[in-house]
Amino acid sequence: MVSRSGTVADLLAALQQKLELGDEPIRVAETHSGKVYKELREDQNVATINDYATLYAEKIPSEELKLDTEDRVISVFSFDREPNRAHGIPFKFVVKPGELFAETKKRLSVRTQIKGKNFEKIKFAVVPRTSFSNAKYLEDGECLVNFIGRTSLGLTPLR
Repeated sequence: MVSRSGTVADLLAALQQKLELGDEPIRVAETHSGKVYKELREDQNVATINDYATLYAEKIPSEELKLDTEDRVISVFSFDREPNRAHGIPFKFVVKPGELFAETKKRLSVRTQIKGKNFEKIKFAVVPRTSFSNAKYLEDGECLVNFIGRTSLGLTPLR
């Protein structure tokens, strides 16, 4: 889409034009093994992007564009049984302070567009970013914001 001497800003402009997005803000994330590795800066040269990385571009959700000062953003990924078995398309999600996880799950359902019985088949875990770490499964009465640090939110099917 852009020359090797181009920047991520050039890539974003090309994507906005190709997808007819107008001025809607979009971002590009570099992912490895089903998890977000880093969000690419607009001034980054595309030649510096890892050839083996998978890139995902997405419209930035309106919720992220109007963050309150206490809001946090967490990476979310899907896994099968063990956090090191990640798959799918990872994404970012806004975490609200003091919000019980039961309410957070409602917003996650809207964000993922998974509803009803399919959504009820998902377990949610806080996963430290270190390799081979144990997941801590969340209960509806807990607050996700209490676990934010060097963690991600993992989604896995019930077994």
